[in-house]
Amino acid sequence: MQRQQVQSRLIACDYLEANIDLVDILASRYVLESEHMKKFFDLIQLPKFDIVADAAATFKEVLTRHKSTVAEILSKNYHRSTTQISLRNE
Repeated sequence: MQRQQVQSRLIACDYLEANIDLVDILASRYVLESEHMKKFFDLIQLPKFDIVADAAATFKEVLTRHKSTVAEILSKNYHRSTTQISLRNE
């Protein structure tokens, strides 16, 4: 699809440029559904302030930017999410 051209233009690139939020939603969904999500909990507990601040800001951005996507993923993985948070707090 990426290489498909219509009148010498790459239509996938044109579509993504016109729908830039789609890329952002897909990236957020990837982070939330992957093993990378567990890394946020580890990074937030490190003793280095700059790493903790960056991890917390990124975590907040992911959670607040696409609320419906986050709600869907968290409700689908509620048990796993709460278990991870609980284990980190012990």
